[in-house]
Amino acid sequence: MIGRAAASYSGAARGIVRRVDAAATADARDAGVTLALAVLGVSATIAAVATPLSAQQSTRPAASMISPAQGASPAAIAASLPAGLDDATRTALVPVFQHAQAQGLPLSLLRIKAAEGVLHSASSARIVAVVTTYEARMLKANAALAPAEPAEIQSGVEALSRGVSSDVLRDIRRRRPNTTVAVPLAVLAQLVSQGVPADRASNIVLRLLEYGVSTRQLAALPQAVADEVASGEPLLVALDSRAANVLSTLGPRPVTPPGGGAAMPTAAAIRPNNTHP
Repeated sequence: MIGRAAASYSGAARGIVRRVDAAATADARDAGVTLALAVLGVSATIAAVATPLSAQQSTRPAASMISPAQGASPAAIAASLPAGLDDATRTALVPVFQHAQAQGLPLSLLRIKAAEGVLHSASSARIVAVVTTYEARMLKANAALAPAEPAEIQSGVEALSRGVSSDVLRDIRRRRPNTTVAVPLAVLAQLVSQGVPADRASNIVLRLLEYGVSTRQLAALPQAVADEVASGEPLLVALDSRAANVLSTLGPRPVTPPGGGAAMPTAAAIRPNNTHP
């Protein structure tokens, strides 16, 4: 079953990568968001229906750059929602969007969730429930990462929804205080969705960040793990093997503060005695 899941992920990931615009991929300013969206599996169709996250930079912007338009009327908010929503659903969603707007959250992410509902022909009640839950998680992610750009909030929500704690989000921010953490969060969420326990995945990602892993090295980790699982390796063995591989290419000492976690001096700390629970 794990092998089938890995193969399914592998195929989906390749499809996502094919949908990424080549020009955006080549643009270093968009690299973090492009990779985060690819890892999270946000399709080009959904991003086009809602507001695509294509203009974020790899460095964190000032809070004012990500705040939604201030003072939008209920009618203006309703009109901005994705096509395909009926009037009753729009009316029910307006208070959710108003609350998010008042908290300085990016409304584009809520539009993406509403657009997903439209594309999946979800009921009005289901769309409203999902968007409301998503907004609550956005608040939690933003509080842990603040100030956060939209792609970071999106990846943070995905991690929270898979059982990663807010404390881990804060620790990831501590390790990357001046650059985007969208990709580390997206990788963490993907590893957990592949079946890695949240605590184990969190420890791996935090330690790799501590030792200065690059964005692209980290973004490649879920696929590398999936490939090993597809070839017959147990999931946790594959994860530890790939993580130790990456660690072996990094420096011998941490390059960022551990943020409360114990430093990991060698690859052996990732895969202690080759035992796996």
